[in-house]
Amino acid sequence: MKRFLLTLCTVVLLLTSTVILISCGHTHVYEQQTVSDKYMKSEATCTDAAVYYYSCTVCGEKSEETFEYGEPKGHTLVDGDCADCDFVYYSAGLEFKSNSNDDDTCYVSDIGSCTDKEIFIPPTSPDGEKVTGIGSEAFADCNQIVSVKIPEGVTYIEREAFSDCKSLVKVNMPQTLTNIGESAFENCSSLKNLIIPETAVVYFGRASFQNCTSLTSIVLPFSVRKIGEHAFWGCINLTSVVTPIVIQEEPYFAFSNCPKLVEVINRTKYYVDAGTSVFGEIAANAIEVHNGESKIVNKDGYLFYTYNGVNYLVNYIGDESELTLPEDYNGESYEIYSAAFLNNESITKVFVPESVTCIAASAFEGCSNIEYNEYDNAYYLGNATNPYVALISTKDDLITSCNINPNTKIIVEYAFSNCISLTDIVIPDGVTSIGNYAFSHCTNLASIRYRGTEAQWGAISKGDGWDYGISSYTITYNCTDE
Repeated sequence: MKRFLLTLCTVVLLLTSTVILISCGHTHVYEQQTVSDKYMKSEATCTDAAVYYYSCTVCGEKSEETFEYGEPKGHTLVDGDCADCDFVYYSAGLEFKSNSNDDDTCYVSDIGSCTDKEIFIPPTSPDGEKVTGIGSEAFADCNQIVSVKIPEGVTYIEREAFSDCKSLVKVNMPQTLTNIGESAFENCSSLKNLIIPETAVVYFGRASFQNCTSLTSIVLPFSVRKIGEHAFWGCINLTSVVTPIVIQEEPYFAFSNCPKLVEVINRTKYYVDAGTSVFGEIAANAIEVHNGESKIVNKDGYLFYTYNGVNYLVNYIGDESELTLPEDYNGESYEIYSAAFLNNESITKVFVPESVTCIAASAFEGCSNIEYNEYDNAYYLGNATNPYVALISTKDDLITSCNINPNTKIIVEYAFSNCISLTDIVIPDGVTSIGNYAFSHCTNLASIRYRGTEAQWGAISKGDGWDYGISSYTITYNCTDE
């Protein structure tokens, strides 16, 4: 009986072994590294590489042992904060000095050895002191800087802290900020994005943003109590400003020499009207002062404003050198407002469509590299089909005659101003607009010969003072002679 049982057990063991051998056919060797989703244990994180399971080199069965493959994916920073984890980046190498009140606080005193283009100021110094300020000239003339994020807890930015940072494009300010010192951002000519919380900043120092020529709009916090003299002087591309709510005194000359400032959204107690010099000349060049949402529309870098049914092209914020102006604005014609392209020396060519009805005299002022079309004694702008849409100016004010191109539609403001030797002019019947002071002080102009009818002449849009300073002249209609 014992021998029978032993024989039976042996048979069972042999059968069992046979099943194992049939099922597996080998001994597992877990040495295979296969990088695929099938064997992935965990994806790569900001700080760790991806983890995979080893597998059998023969059958591919997954092991419990793991290996790392590749590199950590690194932090995805958005304004210094990682989008995937709680990591916050701060610039290293900055220099700090303790505040004099001995309260364990400090301020950034210098850029030090930091080479970052994007500066993220830490809330505490390496010594553990709380950062509450940016010192005088701390980052002055640092032309490598393109952006700055100032942390909560900072309450002041001192004199010339960021002055002459020519490459600085963006500044993100904290809610705790109360004072911006004199000339703090003066001459930051690339500064476009200025983010100031509504509850921040009580005082803008004198010339604090003077000559920030790339600023196009700004919302002044409602908490502002004082704006220093010349605070935004010379911000020649500033197009729209939202004022504070309560301000203790009028800001003298704060917005002087802002020729493109066409929209003022007024939240103050002051009565501000377009074309007036109150409140620091904020509305001196304004088309409209209102208290609603901004009406400025950006169409491929061209800024438009509509007022009383008239569409105005008021600014160009793109970076093209050869400009083909929009064919229309929402299917309608438009005017080119004063200073729209002021001092844009990068522009070399401008193509003006037929839909433009008026061009202000200063629209292309300071655009010294524009190639104008020439015809007789005048310079023109137009398009491929009609190069002579707008007569911009005469070649000089000493001309004695000027044969206006027959395809001309617009005679721009001041185009013939002070041409004192001009005695006679022939105006084509296709002209639809004669700008302000177009023939002013042409003191010897005695004859205007018009190709069209008297009714057509009456239909021409004529600007203020178009014939100012001309003592006496005659108009002949239906003129056919040269």
